[in-house]
Amino acid sequence: APLTAAAAEGIEMLKAGSQVTKYGRAGAAHATTFRLSRDETALTWERIGMGRLRRKSVPRIILVTDILELLIGQESEVFKRRRYSASAQVPRATYLSLSLVLQAALPSKPSQVGDSEPSRPPERITLDISCPSLEAFGLWVASMRTLVAAAHRARLLAQKQNEQTLALRRVAEQSAIEANV
Repeated sequence: APLTAAAAEGIEMLKAGSQVTKYGRAGAAHATTFRLSRDETALTWERIGMGRLRRKSVPRIILVTDILELLIGQESEVFKRRRYSASAQVPRATYLSLSLVLQAALPSKPSQVGDSEPSRPPERITLDISCPSLEAFGLWVASMRTLVAAAHRARLLAQKQNEQTLALRRVAEQSAIEANV
């Protein structure tokens, strides 16, 4: 698919740094700057503000290939928990919010009952953000859709190449066995 003008502008915006509100696991809102790497393979983020009171912040990073899906609105568990929390401030408008669904970084926990019992599926890991404007939201959506689709195509191509390599290896092994018989 060709790169749209909105996707190209969104990618440039992310490379320059985009300030949004990020919601943590517990639903706490933080002003955060996200940046896309020059090679468009990694997304980093770092909290904004708190000056000297803030402990030294280390930028967090995910690979674009680890983003499985883009959710529009406040559909993630983090947003749902925040919505029903009495102490939470009302999040920004739903139409300015999105979540990046990530590949699980950790295996699911073993069952509490025993190894033979299936464990509950883990909560999806998400990065949950609200944009400051409709324009920023549109650029985030366009750029993330483009980047995630390209990463998905690259994953499928790598998987296909791995399968072909394994098939060729099996054929070579079988030929070697038959030659020795």
